[in-house]
Amino acid sequence: MDSPEFSAALREPAHPSAKSGYGKRSAPGQFPRGKADFAHLRPREAAIAAYIDRLPEGAAIGYKPLAANIADYGQQACAKVLKFLSYEGHLRLVKEHLCVADDSFRWVTRTYFSRTSRDDDWWRAYVDGLAGIDLTELERGRRGGATPVEDAGEDAAVALAAPDPEAAGAPEEPVRAPAPAPWSPPRPLRCLLRPSWCPRRRPLPPRSRHPPPPTAPWPGSGAPTPV
Repeated sequence: MDSPEFSAALREPAHPSAKSGYGKRSAPGQFPRGKADFAHLRPREAAIAAYIDRLPEGAAIGYKPLAANIADYGQQACAKVLKFLSYEGHLRLVKEHLCVADDSFRWVTRTYFSRTSRDDDWWRAYVDGLAGIDLTELERGRRGGATPVEDAGEDAAVALAAPDPEAAGAPEEPVRAPAPAPWSPPRPLRCLLRPSWCPRRRPLPPRSRHPPPPTAPWPGSGAPTPV
């Protein structure tokens, strides 16, 4: 009869699943699982990579779920490990244009994991077949192709780590255009040039400062004639 400790070691870890369509996605064409799969990595990276490899499809593998279920490492350590695994060819962030649950098309970020280390050419061809965008390669291009440094700041490592859409539990919202400005009628423009067909107005005669002289009444009007 197996001991409780041995039976507990054989059970799968109680790891949360991501929202439908998100989470861990296994890359195709991997070698069978063996003891030396992550022997080329450092102990911390090898331990977390082996933990991710044992997780089923659709498991949440952002740095927050990993830190919540791995007692030996926190969020900053898991964030740095995910960044390091992407440079070692085991992990890739890919943005795909997919149809989600509400039958609308949105850009969804997925995390692809490979037990077998792949080079950049293999990942580039695989992402092209998915018609997606390789976010890992874009981030590497913005950083000038530099590899992650162990002595870098922890806050910077968390900022550069894999995004965690599956932990949030909601699909990415599409980018919305800014609201248009309220409409106002255009102001009339004053014509500075007089068209050739428009006649010029005649100037009015100057007004006299003296009152006009009295005039004689019309005949038969009955008004007195001024003397």
